[in-house]
Order: sequence, then C-alpha cells, then structure tokens
Amino acid sequence: MSETPSGDAGTQSIRIERVVAAPREDLWLWFTESDRTAQWIGPWHYTDQAAGQIGLQLVAEEGTPASSATIGRCEAPGVLEVTTEDAAGVWHLQVSLEPEGPGGASTRLIFEHFDVPVGMLTDIRAGWNFYLDTMLAAKDGLEKPVFEDYLEPPTPGAD
Repeated sequence: MSETPSGDAGTQSIRIERVVAAPREDLWLWFTESDRTAQWIGPWHYTDQAAGQIGLQLVAEEGTPASSATIGRCEAPGVLEVTTEDAAGVWHLQVSLEPEGPGGASTRLIFEHFDVPVGMLTDIRAGWNFYLDTMLAAKDGLEKPVFEDYLEPPTPGAD
C-alpha cells in the first residue's frame, strides 16, 4: 500500500495491493453483485442504470448511511471505477483485478482511492483495509475482522 501525490497539493491517493487466491472472474463478483457486496460494504441497486448510477447502503458504518455512486468505468472482469457522493464527500475509487500466477489461479487486487485529504489518510486507509479484509473473510467463509484492530494507536502526549 502506498500514498502518492495527486492533483491537489492537499491530497494524496491511497493504493492497496493484495494477491488473492481466486481467479479474477470470481473476485469480480464480490465487487459487482449486490448480494455479495452486501456481505462486506453494503447492498446496492441501480437508481438510473442507463447513467450508471447506483444507491449503496453502507452496512458497516454507524447508522448504515446511504450513498450514491456513479459507475465511470466497468470493464469486466478487470476494472471498476466509481465516484461516490454522500455526507463524507465525493470519493473517486478504482478496483483493478489482474491475473496472477499460473493460469490466473490468483488475482492481484489493486484498490485505489484518489484525492484523499492528507489529514484523513490514516483513517481512510484503515477503513479500506478493513473493508477489503471483510470482503475476503466473507468470500472464504471466515470470521469478520474487527475495525478497531485497523486503527493506529494515538501518539503519546497527543490530546
């Protein structure tokens, strides 16, 4: 995972990479089928299919807030790019799935969140790592991780 400068001097992009023991066609479904996304981030439905607009219910967030998103790019089973908009702001996200290993038995998952305000990098990175681990746990039938385990401990002496 890394942060890279982006267009605005006050923002950076988060990039998280994982190699997952599953073909990308299978992993793709965990990002695009509502019954599967419901198990880790939330169910979604089209609000305007022709415009690529969806509504998403964020099940792991306090109060399960609703979010709207616009699909900017959907190239199955390789790239999904969305822009979400809700009370937290506007977020530009991209998931890339690349075949890995002999015969594509594994997948390199690359998750990117662009233009993250620098002051929010630590918390947002923790959140995305939690969500991705939650998805992988659901995929493999494992216990859901605990969000607090992803938070960095407070700096000594900080109020």
